[in-house]
Amino acid sequence: MNYKEAREQRIWNVRLDFDPVGVKFVFDENEIVRLPVSHRAKTRLTFCQFLVAVRQQRYALPMKPKNCLCENAEPAFGFRELEKEADTKRHLKYLVDPEVAWRAPQEKARLKVGTYYMGSRKLPNLTFFHTPNSAVCSGCVWAYNNNIANMTTMCAGSKTSGKTEMTYVNLFIPGKHLFSLLKQQAQRYEKGGPSVLGKGFLPWPGLDVCKSCPLFRFEKISSGQAQ
Repeated sequence: MNYKEAREQRIWNVRLDFDPVGVKFVFDENEIVRLPVSHRAKTRLTFCQFLVAVRQQRYALPMKPKNCLCENAEPAFGFRELEKEADTKRHLKYLVDPEVAWRAPQEKARLKVGTYYMGSRKLPNLTFFHTPNSAVCSGCVWAYNNNIANMTTMCAGSKTSGKTEMTYVNLFIPGKHLFSLLKQQAQRYEKGGPSVLGKGFLPWPGLDVCKSCPLFRFEKISSGQAQ
């Protein structure tokens, strides 16, 4: 299975609202010329806006430090060091307390400054890493740094810059784990569907829920009877 086939399987089996997006961290800037880049941004954009173009238009885009518009994504990708006064101010609107607002960017997942450019494991459960903002960029880096899947909701920046009007979630899967995950999903699909809820092996979650379960019965009570 190649990445194109993996994309099609994810779109069909999980019924994704948007195409999955592949993110590659490049160790050597010279490697960029060997990437299958299809377009380049003519203006500076946020990371969320780069993702919009990829998932909606199927563009292959490079994002160098000079192309990154979002101040919160810059330290996440190692494009700059943290700046106490400025980064504290950026988080005060979420956290109010200055001390906590400075701790927030320090505790986010980050790549080492100047090191990178942006371009199914057998576990019974997962712990996800979510931040007040930078949920998409820092959440992506956290999955890379820890070599494990991560999931976040949309943050304020991704709502505006990423143009996501609904309450979507972001699922980040390290590339080296993708094909083993798809192999397991294919096994579930062969048995009747890729559902991960309920009994499983059904095309859609919830088809195996009992509609008229006798345990779910309610009656109205008058005031003073609630005990």
